[in-house]
Amino acid sequence: PATLENGFKVSLSAADKVYLCGSASSNEFARNGGRILGDLIGNPATVQLPVGISTGAELKTFVDNANYYGSGITVYLKNDIDLSEVSSSWSNPKPFWCTFDGNNYAIKNIDITGTGHWGILGDAHGDVKNLVFGENGGSDKITVAGAGETTKANVAPITALMGTASISNVINYAAVNVASDAINATNIAGIVGNMASSGVLEECRNFGAIDAKNNVAEWLDLGGITGSMSGTGKISICTNYGALSYTGSTIAKTINIGGVAAGCSRGTIDSCENFGTITISKAVTTGADINLGGIIGFNNGAMTSVDGCTNNSDGCINLDSKSTAGVTSAGGIVGKVTVNTTFTECENYADITRSSDASSSGNVNLGGIAGIANTASPKIVSSNNYGNIFNGASTGTMGDFGGLVGDMASGTPEISGCTNNGNVTNTASITGKYFQISGMVAVVKSACKIINCTNNGKISNSGNLDNLCMGGAVGENGATAYNTFSGNVNTGSVSNTGTIKSRYCVGGITGRAAVAATYASCTNSGSVSAIGPSSSVDVRVGGIVGENNAKCTYDNCENNASVYVTNVAKNIALGGIVGDVIAGGAIFNECKNLENGSVYVKATSAIGQAFVGGILGRSKGTSVAAVFTSCSNSGNITMEAP
Repeated sequence: PATLENGFKVSLSAADKVYLCGSASSNEFARNGGRILGDLIGNPATVQLPVGISTGAELKTFVDNANYYGSGITVYLKNDIDLSEVSSSWSNPKPFWCTFDGNNYAIKNIDITGTGHWGILGDAHGDVKNLVFGENGGSDKITVAGAGETTKANVAPITALMGTASISNVINYAAVNVASDAINATNIAGIVGNMASSGVLEECRNFGAIDAKNNVAEWLDLGGITGSMSGTGKISICTNYGALSYTGSTIAKTINIGGVAAGCSRGTIDSCENFGTITISKAVTTGADINLGGIIGFNNGAMTSVDGCTNNSDGCINLDSKSTAGVTSAGGIVGKVTVNTTFTECENYADITRSSDASSSGNVNLGGIAGIANTASPKIVSSNNYGNIFNGASTGTMGDFGGLVGDMASGTPEISGCTNNGNVTNTASITGKYFQISGMVAVVKSACKIINCTNNGKISNSGNLDNLCMGGAVGENGATAYNTFSGNVNTGSVSNTGTIKSRYCVGGITGRAAVAATYASCTNSGSVSAIGPSSSVDVRVGGIVGENNAKCTYDNCENNASVYVTNVAKNIALGGIVGDVIAGGAIFNECKNLENGSVYVKATSAIGQAFVGGILGRSKGTSVAAVFTSCSNSGNITMEAP
């Protein structure tokens, strides 16, 4: 149209979005496919909104006006962007609906200070792609300080909140530092603060270290790629290299840290990796849980699957905090899972360490794949652990340390076709507590299935404890329902050298079977030993099960390794298959103690009674029946008096 000498006025009502399109002869508006205009008070047409960005000033203009850009616009970088001459104080970014294409250029010299809800591209409802944020080897950083938001806030270098957008091929090198007074920063991450809808994160990488010092009134999610995955989205082929740490002092409810995602309630994750260390290193006061995982911190809600994910050897999980947490759970893949998620072909190569400096007033669950799996029916399939599990801390109500899972507390979880190759070790001495240590699952408290799994790691305790149950597969089967253990193999040694005051059970497959179960085609070829002294409790050791305390059936089970006890001063029950049947009875069908299955007692001082057998050491009491069908012993039976 012709130029209007006196301009023009547009009056609108009840409109959420206004699109004003230019034309070839328009002097006021560039040809850009239209843009969203906000409130038309004043003369927004005089604001020159860039589409192709070539300077830091233009980038900041875009960020400050991002909500004016419509879904049909593509904003792009023309070259690398230098932010050194741009103010470090940035307001909370706006939501945007356009596409942002970095064209594989980098935004460099980043030193940004924000408050509360923050991400340089704000809340992403449009796609983001091909962007490098920061510089490899640079000192780029984002600092979030102050209360900022009055409610829960999301913090990440790229976007604070992600809707239905796609974010792909984005790399972050900037460190994220969250100050102690950022009390409402609850979702913190290297790429996206919160995936709140059905968006997709694909082929993104974070190299930036993330450290949160903030004292939070509720919960905190800290992740390498995203803090929270609360929508039905997808994370695929993403990798975190940045160290993740919480060094604050107070979390009122729960803290979740994950190498890829801290908290996941819906969606799927596949083909993701973590190389970043995960650390809690200060005193943390929290009334609820601490959940740490190489891929996911806490998995709840309605998530469906985690496939082909790897926590690499650099992704060590370190618990050095002095905590008053209710439950502390750490896993090579997931810290805690309480839903029907299936974990398939996941691998952990990183060590999980709880040092002698750590303490906790609650339960502690450590596992090569999952710290705790409970409530629903999670499945762990064809997944392997190569990392070592170590506890040196001498406090906690209960310690459950497993090569695959620490605690299967409730629900109907299932583990199949999995292997543990890492050593599981406790060196802490604790009074008045219960400890379960194993190569697969430390303690089972649910109607579970463990099928065709293998332990090759060494299982050992040298701490002085009140109660100890150790096994190549399961420390204690203390479930309230019938369990199935089928086709499981242990090749790793199971050994105690600590002094035990109360319960003392050691087995090649299970230390203590407290409820009814079937053990079918389970084999042990790792030595089983109780060397640590005990003067006040019976010692129960078996090639398959140490103590049978409920009616169990043993079908076609074999032991082909030494089973021995020494340095014990009370009663001993020692068997090639089962040490002691003290309740419920037991049925043995076609079980074999093979030629390498020597059963050996060496008494270094006067003892009470000793029961030593090729298949069963003792069936305690006339009402406790043991039935044998087609069983055989080829191992030597030896008892050496002082």
